[in-house]
Amino acid sequence: MHQTYPIIDSHMHTVEMLCTRPKAIYQLLYSPVYGISNRFCCIISHLADSYDYPHLMHSILAVSALHLSQTANPENLADIRFYAALATNHHVTALSLLTPHVTGVTINNFDAMYATAMLVFLYALMTLSDSSCLSQHIVALSELAKGILAVRREGEERCEIKKSYLLRDYCAWDHPPPLPDGLHRTVRNIEHLVASLPETKEKTENKTEYQQAIRILRCTLNAVNLNREHPAMVFMWLTLVNRRYIELVESKDTMALMILGHYGICMLQVKDKWWSAKCGAYLVSAVHRILDN
Repeated sequence: MHQTYPIIDSHMHTVEMLCTRPKAIYQLLYSPVYGISNRFCCIISHLADSYDYPHLMHSILAVSALHLSQTANPENLADIRFYAALATNHHVTALSLLTPHVTGVTINNFDAMYATAMLVFLYALMTLSDSSCLSQHIVALSELAKGILAVRREGEERCEIKKSYLLRDYCAWDHPPPLPDGLHRTVRNIEHLVASLPETKEKTENKTEYQQAIRILRCTLNAVNLNREHPAMVFMWLTLVNRRYIELVESKDTMALMILGHYGICMLQVKDKWWSAKCGAYLVSAVHRILDN
């Protein structure tokens, strides 16, 4: 028998259950679907209970249904197709509801907008499947990740987002402790590889981009290490890397791809998370495939 969740049991009753059983949202957010952050789950559960943010509700349902479609028994093709179609429907609805509000960030809707932006990005990331197309998709994926940062920056310009529940109580990583051995070795290996590149005039600019991408990777891992209740901070790297570096990946630059592959290896070390395991495996496989060709 396939696993079910209380608010994803049929096309007809999905939204009805959201509107009549707020506890169902809470139960779903603490299911294996997310594992993103206890704080994140509490906050978006509270926001969804207010019924004022339908784009957030549909984003929650989209990622939840996607999880079910990707973790269902491979023999249950009907379940896989059902949940995949449900995920797509909710994702499209969420985007259509979110778009009119993108330029209207306020202190009242910031948490909902920020949470929806994160879930839209997560959905896009988790629907990547063809590893041979990574170089074609990386630019769009990076821009979507930067959309999360854009929401935050607009919030900073328009209102006091320090009051945001989603941005409270993070540990600063200015003076971090050593990374766990596995992560430290992964980052050190790629640092040494970039450091060994010859200093040529033509390659200096690219080498600077490599080094910056690695610095952001180490910073990201330090943030995750110090905020273990927020493992999805591992996506901070994709949000912050320069567009020039992403262009190098798009052009199939060998070293840029190897850095991306090492990022995938780091993601695989975020244990017991459906999204990190799938994304890490996808990146490592895609980089190997491109470099092998």
